[in-house]
Amino acid sequence: TQSPPERALYKQTYVNTMMMFLPAIMKVAPQISKTVAHETIVLGPGFTFAIDIDGFGRAIIFKQVGSSWKTVEDIEPDFVIEFRDLDYAFDVFAGTISLKEALAARLFATHGPNSKGVAITYLFNAVLQTFFCWRSAYRK
Repeated sequence: TQSPPERALYKQTYVNTMMMFLPAIMKVAPQISKTVAHETIVLGPGFTFAIDIDGFGRAIIFKQVGSSWKTVEDIEPDFVIEFRDLDYAFDVFAGTISLKEALAARLFATHGPNSKGVAITYLFNAVLQTFFCWRSAYRK
């Protein structure tokens, strides 16, 4: 049997930190980014989505409340972005690759209605671009 790969402590720390800040970022993002505000409206009131990292035991569920997002627990989200591995989440959060490149490379899976998948992808990409624009993958 093969043991699971070692995870660099800096990647674990970085992703944990990003997941800690993501709720605050999602709360203010619609007020800062027109794209995030538009996609929030497209998704509709009460829409829920999760960011999950497979094998990492860390997921966040967001619910649209008014024109913003808040975190919630113990509900089944309408849509999930599930990174297949901690390394892939790190690459996207660190700006090594864009969300679009990660999607094309199948570094994450999505679960939920396709009609909402495009809006969620645009929303999450706009959040990353707005708050992490200094990173190479998100520069315009």
